Amino acid sequence: MHWITNQIATASIIEGFPRKFFSKHEFIFLTDLNDGWNPPAAICLRLSRALEALHNNRKVVFVCRAGISRSNALAATLIACQENIDWDDAYSRVKKKAPHAQVEMDLCDACIQALGLFRRQTKVPQDNVNGEGQK
Repeated sequence: MHWITNQIATASIIEGFPRKFFSKHEFIFLTDLNDGWNPPAAICLRLSRALEALHNNRKVVFVCRAGISRSNALAATLIACQENIDWDDAYSRVKKKAPHAQVEMDLCDACIQALGLFRRQTKVPQDNVNGEGQK
């Protein structure tokens, strides 16, 4: 498990998690997502669930098969949404904490599309969806 922030972690499904973790953490399993392009709405559902968990003072753990691509992509998407920064900047922060992270370009594109969709649906300013605008 890699803690990206004090509230967001990424992990592999093969890691064991103590039972006590489940009472304090929201585990969001991503094994049903492709390790490539996914419908942005599917990513938005996970993003909404993560934001709700954080709002309820629960830490979020994104879990995928190997802990390399999907979990780190969603962590970057969540950070970009929370901080209203572009996805690439958020992913750079993830890479610093999880240097093994390696997100496929199609998944990156899907996350950026999902971030834009989520921001439009929730009326969050879109200045930084694709790295454009002020920082």
